Amino acid sequence: MNQLDCSRPFEELPEEARVKIEEMQWNQERKKLGLPTSDEMAMHPILKQSWTCEGSPFSGPFDPSSYSNLER
Repeated sequence: MNQLDCSRPFEELPEEARVKIEEMQWNQERKKLGLPTSDEMAMHPILKQSWTCEGSPFSGPFDPSSYSNLER
């Protein structure tokens, strides 16, 4: 983000930069609404698999809300 030329209009930025900015805006809006961000959503399947594997220290049904508040 620090490498972006903020003096250029959004439309003139490279596609990669525009995509990253849009993703950051989307994640910021999701956080404001108390919803999971794209990173948190990608983490859910991994955590669910770890939650239910043999020898897991977690107990009870998988509940993503139990860990998402720790990240904020």
